[in-house]
Amino acid sequence: MQVNILEKLRDDTKYYGDFGKEYLSASDVSTLLYSPDKFKEEKKSPEILMGRYFHQIILEPDKPIEIPIFDSSTRGTKKFKDYLIENDLDKDDVMLLHERDTMLRCKDKLLSVLEISEIIQDANNKYEVPAIMEIEGNMWKSKCDILHEDLVVDLKTTSNLKNFRSSASTFCYNSQAYVYELQFKKPMLFVVIDKNTLQVLKAPCSDEFLAYGKQNVYYATQVYNKYFSKNKTHDISQHVTEMVL
Repeated sequence: MQVNILEKLRDDTKYYGDFGKEYLSASDVSTLLYSPDKFKEEKKSPEILMGRYFHQIILEPDKPIEIPIFDSSTRGTKKFKDYLIENDLDKDDVMLLHERDTMLRCKDKLLSVLEISEIIQDANNKYEVPAIMEIEGNMWKSKCDILHEDLVVDLKTTSNLKNFRSSASTFCYNSQAYVYELQFKKPMLFVVIDKNTLQVLKAPCSDEFLAYGKQNVYYATQVYNKYFSKNKTHDISQHVTEMVL
């Protein structure tokens, strides 16, 4: 049964579609904690699109690119808006040509750093590996970028490498690390590249970082159980976020 589920989750259309939505994931944690009213909404943004492209050109370079790419300085130009109308697309469905070029530069830089390329391109690596596990009474899914012999590796881009520690907290990467280490039984490593400076960061996870991740997963689960589970007890319209200062 579990093998069949994992095979289905290898397919991105199932992982991100209705089948995969039966499971919680680390990417849900920040939404459940800080904007639970948006939990059911589809997550779309230029940054998410660029991230998908970046991951594919590194991890699945032989897979056809299905993301539309358009040459425009911004998403506000008339020609871009006309293109969306002509092709029945949303602005967050299309990557701009200069954004693609930025991701290509990031890929080239990352793979030119020997220490990093040896991790990413190790012959024993497995890529885009799915996992499921019961955590805090709910089933959680994951799909790791790279399952290395000694590590579980996640690739990130950032617009400011100096602020990555803060971003890791804001976007609950600590929860991702906690969940991945539980599921894949290996230490978590983030490999990060700055989209502007092309500086590269290697970020292993401390015990304190993982402990915060565990705490976030616990509280996110409480919100999910209260407002969204099959046995929910409250209406999300009545939610009040609590914060101790």
